[in-house]
Amino acid sequence: IKSSRPILLMILMMGFVTTFSMSFGVWMPLLARDVLDRGAGGFGLLMSMLGLGAMIGGLALAFSGSRRPSSTIIPITAGLLASACIVIATAGLIDAPLFAFLIFLPIAGFMQTFTASLSNSSVQMLAPDELRGRVISIYFMVFNTGIPVGALIAGATSEWLGMPGSMLIGGIVA
Repeated sequence: IKSSRPILLMILMMGFVTTFSMSFGVWMPLLARDVLDRGAGGFGLLMSMLGLGAMIGGLALAFSGSRRPSSTIIPITAGLLASACIVIATAGLIDAPLFAFLIFLPIAGFMQTFTASLSNSSVQMLAPDELRGRVISIYFMVFNTGIPVGALIAGATSEWLGMPGSMLIGGIVA
């Protein structure tokens, strides 16, 4: 990993992305309850829209063919995910109507799945055959550690700044 700059950068980037812009499990209940004043049905709707985007992202990637992804597309999709977090947080800060969130959550879900899947396949393709298992284990350790660490950070910052403030910081850092 240290000797391959593209793999190292991919793992570091995904560490930041998963830690700071994939805490939807923390943010969505707070968005439904505190920002939109909706109950369980509102939370379900928000998560469904996020899931709809994720499903479309997975299908888009599946139907894109077996070509190796461009090295520039992954940072772009990661940046778009972070941007979606910033837009959703800003909508929360300005008390935008539910409809605004229903537009941007599928975009965030799409970018989340697209970025994670592309980076995973890229790291696998870049890793030498004899080291692929070790490289992927480090990649998944970083990826899977980022989500709960990010949830801890998102929960703490949401308690302090509210959900929109927490998501805004997460998007900016990512």
